[in-house]
Amino acid sequence: MKEKIKKRYSSNLLSHMENNEFIIAMRRGLLLCIPFLMIGSFCIVFTSFPAEAYQSFISSVCGGLLYEAVMWIHNATMGSITLYVVLGISYSYGSQRSREDLGFYILTGIASYIVFAKEGAEEGSIFDSTWLFTGIIVTLLSCFLLKKLIAFSKKIKKSKYENGVDIDFQNTIYIIPPCIGVILLFAAVKIFFVSGMGVNIQNIGSFLMMQLFGVIGTGICGAFLFVFLSHAMWFFGIHGSNMLSMVSENLFEAGMLQNMEAAVNGTQAVHIFTKTFFDVFVLMGGSGATLCLLLALIFHRRRKDKMLFKVSIIPAIFNINEIVLFGLPVVFNPIMVVPFILVPLVLMVISAASMYLGLVPVPTVQVTWTTPIFFSGYLCTGSMAGCVLQAVLLLAGACIYTPFIRISEYYYNNLLQQNVDGLKEEMIDCEQKGESINLSAGPGNKRDIVKMLTKDLKAAIDNKEIMLYYQPQVTSEDTIYGVEALLRWNHPVAGFLYPPLVIEIAKRGNMLDELGLLIIEKAAEELEHLAVKVSKPIHMAVNISPSQFEADAFCGKVEEILEKYDFQDCILCFEVTEEMALSTTEAVSARMKRLKGDGIPFHMDDFGMGHSSMKYLQSNEFEAVKLDGSLVRQMLDNNRSRKIIEGIQKMALPLNYELIAEYVETEEQKNKLKELGCNIYQGALYSMPVPIEELEIFIQKYK
Repeated sequence: MKEKIKKRYSSNLLSHMENNEFIIAMRRGLLLCIPFLMIGSFCIVFTSFPAEAYQSFISSVCGGLLYEAVMWIHNATMGSITLYVVLGISYSYGSQRSREDLGFYILTGIASYIVFAKEGAEEGSIFDSTWLFTGIIVTLLSCFLLKKLIAFSKKIKKSKYENGVDIDFQNTIYIIPPCIGVILLFAAVKIFFVSGMGVNIQNIGSFLMMQLFGVIGTGICGAFLFVFLSHAMWFFGIHGSNMLSMVSENLFEAGMLQNMEAAVNGTQAVHIFTKTFFDVFVLMGGSGATLCLLLALIFHRRRKDKMLFKVSIIPAIFNINEIVLFGLPVVFNPIMVVPFILVPLVLMVISAASMYLGLVPVPTVQVTWTTPIFFSGYLCTGSMAGCVLQAVLLLAGACIYTPFIRISEYYYNNLLQQNVDGLKEEMIDCEQKGESINLSAGPGNKRDIVKMLTKDLKAAIDNKEIMLYYQPQVTSEDTIYGVEALLRWNHPVAGFLYPPLVIEIAKRGNMLDELGLLIIEKAAEELEHLAVKVSKPIHMAVNISPSQFEADAFCGKVEEILEKYDFQDCILCFEVTEEMALSTTEAVSARMKRLKGDGIPFHMDDFGMGHSSMKYLQSNEFEAVKLDGSLVRQMLDNNRSRKIIEGIQKMALPLNYELIAEYVETEEQKNKLKELGCNIYQGALYSMPVPIEELEIFIQKYK
């Protein structure tokens, strides 16, 4: 069963990627680090804005204490980003496993990393950005090994639990060996590097990159490779700019210093590919030339993209772009990673060609990476040509991004639809088995889609975007008896969702009462509209859930709705299931009587296959009962079903109940029901559920 469910959400490569435990841990762990990256980045903006008067001001405030305090914050956030990545990834990996072991994943991940990296930093801290790649690799490996060892340990402990001993204490005792084993393994690897090989290369990423670029150099080949690698790493969630910061600062920065010296001496600056060149003309808005991406999003119609633009534009002006990279997303997105790499490479070629041809001066003034666009272009070149070049680059990059945004939208819309269809299929399977669907269990992308739908449903309820469709109820004399109001939610991407699934999502998000009241108000509003267009009174039935009746404030809120609308001679009624009616408490019965006193009659749904009794019906005085759908479907071929319907009709007649049959699809069914004494029909024979506009047209035919 689990494999069947998993396949529903895993039919393509991207789905498989999204279900991979390492990718999920990296993505969620890095998302947790975004606030700290942004805080640290804004600290740099605050302390490094390239204006001499501003720098003098902030350096003098409180005797320099303000400046120092901001740097403390920077060192505690971006300056320690590898620490947060290790903690975030180990937490995210552990949260996919057993909750009782989560703390051990976190502590083992950080301990393994410290054991491996301690004393490996010749300068700075093992928690700064240069150690990011090492931190990711060590954390993922340590969590994976811990998972395997814990699984082995728990096989043993199943038969060794001690009665009367605290369960948490026992769990801790059995996890001690796996934790020790993982930490010792990384200690052994470190010993191998230091003693066995005679080198200290714990900071694997920076070490390898420095070795690579030391051979290739900082010419055009090195520049291409630098831009390519720093952006390709982002696909895997690795902060490429931080990963290559040592290369940027130690190698490409040297060319900038020589350009600055040439400007002072009045000679020609010759080094095009410098750190300032990349920051100003390649990474406009951050990695991937994010400002180009945001410009392309301006003309896009998706609500998500508009929101992403609003929350990202100000940070992006200062070249802080983590929100965009994870919000679009670019990370683990095989479509968007193409322009994400291509745009910076194209911008680099255009910029380098402009400077080589003498159209734009080579940068000779060093600016910080947080300097806003246009200001940075003018400042580093000393010419308006730098600003013009940035404007051209901005438009060129946006043009490249635009078609990929559309392709990505189409792809992800299809993926969303596939996952929603998977939820629907699972829901139907559970209904057929008489089980309740567990929306919190299953593959990772199933849980993600449920979370997204929960948030979207909340927004739809708040914005009153929930719709009602109406299925007419027609008498044997071809007149309108009433309609049943049915929930419909037209999701902006996935389309109309399976209504029982919407109900389950509302339950999961604790929105069922709020949704129910919105449905009642929507039905009341449209019944008022309908009342002036019909020639005879009609009933409008709204389904009510048990939890709504259990809420103390339910009756009062319904009465507030009733005061707002005038139904004239039409009748708003509530429909409850037979099972709910039979399980009512005294408080619920009192609320039903109160609402009946307010003029709302009750219909009992799914009548005939439960535990109904004449006595219960007599005491509650329902206005109508609706036959269980299975009785109607089986009626023509099952004599027992016909006898039950006939018995219900004979029971309803002296009690003055109307008898309504659902799922009436053929004339043969209708005629047999009429023969058995049932004279009100609802089903495809007359109409499928329709919006209010089509209902008005339908009613005109049955005046």
